[in-house]
Amino acid sequence: MGHAADQVRVGAFHALTRLALTQPEFGQTVADVLCAYLRQPLPYTEIDHLKPTEDRHERVTSRERQVRRTAEQLISDLVSTNPTKELALDLNLYGAELQVLNIANGKIGTLTLTKSVIRESVTIRNSDIIGLVIMKDTEFRGPVYLQYCDFNNRLLILECNFTEGIQAHNSEFLSGLQILRTTGRGFYASETKFHETLALDFINEKPAIALTDSYLINSRSIFIPDEYSVTVDPNTGLLEVDNKP
Repeated sequence: MGHAADQVRVGAFHALTRLALTQPEFGQTVADVLCAYLRQPLPYTEIDHLKPTEDRHERVTSRERQVRRTAEQLISDLVSTNPTKELALDLNLYGAELQVLNIANGKIGTLTLTKSVIRESVTIRNSDIIGLVIMKDTEFRGPVYLQYCDFNNRLLILECNFTEGIQAHNSEFLSGLQILRTTGRGFYASETKFHETLALDFINEKPAIALTDSYLINSRSIFIPDEYSVTVDPNTGLLEVDNKP
């Protein structure tokens, strides 16, 4: 994986992924290798005339960006084409810089996005997430989509920054959703169920909050920004959010 030639690294990634798809017992090992590569610091081209304030992403060679994009795509492929569908892959992306994170039609164990940067979008769709999902001190520069998913463990978003909103649709958070000390455009949920805890602790002013056809079940606590009031139907758990006058 440390070969100087980008073509060799890309070829090795594809070979490892093919191995994992034919021999599922290697799936977690290959996922670990791909995630470890993305956790490496980005190499920068040495161009003296670049301004000190220039976006450091622009210093990365186009070839290295393509290698990393390949690794991102193969992680997605590994999850979505897992032949057994019984293997829940853990994804440790601590400190990674990603263009996109796209997970669909698979099973995930734990997902760690701490001190990371995602430059475009995050999409988790039609997936079963078994373990704890932690997003901490991470910068999301595009939208986050959580669609048709079951989160069997807690989803914790702590001290992150979202340029766009977080959108949850037709998903279920079986151990609660906590967004704590986070800045962002807001949270939008539709046809979604929250069990135990729902905390939407945005620290910026006037985040948008929408909970459409969504429910709070077996509630222990609920917290939303001060600009809003929330009611929970005692019989059905249906949530209604209104702006405070």
